Amino acid sequence: MSQFVESIKINKGKIYNLKYHLQRMNNTCLMNYGKYLSPNLHSIIYKNIPKEETKMLKCRIVYDTEIRDIQFVEYQYRNIKSIKLVWDDNIVYDYKSVDRTHLDNLYKLREEHDEIIIVKNGLITDAYYFNIVLRYGNILFTPEKPLLGGTMRRCLVGKRRIIPTEISVPVLMNCDNVYLINALNPLGKIVLTPEKLY
Repeated sequence: MSQFVESIKINKGKIYNLKYHLQRMNNTCLMNYGKYLSPNLHSIIYKNIPKEETKMLKCRIVYDTEIRDIQFVEYQYRNIKSIKLVWDDNIVYDYKSVDRTHLDNLYKLREEHDEIIIVKNGLITDAYYFNIVLRYGNILFTPEKPLLGGTMRRCLVGKRRIIPTEISVPVLMNCDNVYLINALNPLGKIVLTPEKLY
């Protein structure tokens, strides 16, 4: 049976974007097993949070038809200075699966760079562990068809802070800034310029 994973930000006891995580978990279970995963996730997380923890944590939940494992680890931000573009028209990662073999193989192509951006059918999709946001002047765009729509991306789209659209490589290279976002990295935490794309 396939297993899936959810990574949730917890900072000083606050759980971030829980509704989006639970929606994705339930959708994953419905599409793969034909039923919802309906735990009281909020209570489960609070019950297991290490006591008196003041650092930012990543809560990692492994599940299939039910929750199989839950872990809390101190989150370490990555220092990303350059990104390698890689091309793959066949990659599919519709659900946040524990099995990331295809992504891992693409990540190995990064050479001396810190991260990858995956191009599929001529369009920008995602980075290895991140969704992508591009700034053009005062407007922020995100790929219309990411490999996996993350919870931070969904939150920002819902607030109309970022606009989904098709983004080609030439368009990417003409942006002002590239932002990498995920559940633990808000907009503005990781910022690069197009000169750092290879």
